[in-house]
Amino acid sequence: MRNRLIGLAVVTLILTGISAIADAQKNEIKDNACIGCHSSVGATKGIINDWSQSKHAANNVTCDKCHTADAGDKDSFSHNGFLITRTVSPRDCSKCHPSQVSQFSAGKHSIGWKKMEDAARYKAIPNDKMRASMCEGCHSVGKVHADGSAGKCDSCHTRHVFSKVEARQPEACETCHMGLDHEQIEYYRTSKHGVISDIDRNTTRVPTCVTCHADGGTHDVSQGITLGTVSQGAFISNNNSGDTSVTDQYGIVQRSITREDFNAGRARMLSICSRCHSTSFASDVLARADEIKMQSDAKLVRQ
Repeated sequence: MRNRLIGLAVVTLILTGISAIADAQKNEIKDNACIGCHSSVGATKGIINDWSQSKHAANNVTCDKCHTADAGDKDSFSHNGFLITRTVSPRDCSKCHPSQVSQFSAGKHSIGWKKMEDAARYKAIPNDKMRASMCEGCHSVGKVHADGSAGKCDSCHTRHVFSKVEARQPEACETCHMGLDHEQIEYYRTSKHGVISDIDRNTTRVPTCVTCHADGGTHDVSQGITLGTVSQGAFISNNNSGDTSVTDQYGIVQRSITREDFNAGRARMLSICSRCHSTSFASDVLARADEIKMQSDAKLVRQ
């Protein structure tokens, strides 16, 4: 009996402590200068409402944790006595999410802005407003910030909820990976994978985009990608051009990769596909996609 009473007392103390911590966090959030001021004047209601539903709010990650700037930051400004930045960069996010930012920086999303600026079609657009509307919204996923870091986490984890669940849905990718020149979502939607997923969003029978391209939760979405799609992506040559685009045999500007690079990437993707399919079946399907890209590239030039 005595042991039970001691145990009950310990549990009570723990629960009381947890409750006290939670109450303290609530009071700290309530007393936060940013939230208090913005709420009192009715500013940024949508931002506050979204943030209040986030894990950031649940863990007392208030506005100042992300938006406070250091003296000398190029994009800092004084706001009601606080030195802040309006735009939170990957370097800021890396203070709490170092592995995710490191993974992202190793992937193709991180160079999205640079690739856009190098593209002839972007340079041919006649004015800045059209560029912003047509290209920059999606390619800002690799935007270079004042502190030198590249990326825009809220391209996938939209602010200010920053939900992992949302970022895992095909619609999160569909925002950018759609249309005539990057029709990946159309490929997915019309495939058996996409059809089954649309019929039953709770199914575990089929993969979504992140199942294959963000395997294990990585933020390097370029894993396993080899040649890519028609008139963009990569071609096989004797040299790896890295992130720099070069001209292929047909006059198309793409990245070049070696046969060894191709084999390594293909093996990585097959290791994912083979969790559900036979390796021979997956290899054949991917090889057919490669052939379509290569023949289409050649046909585009002849036209």
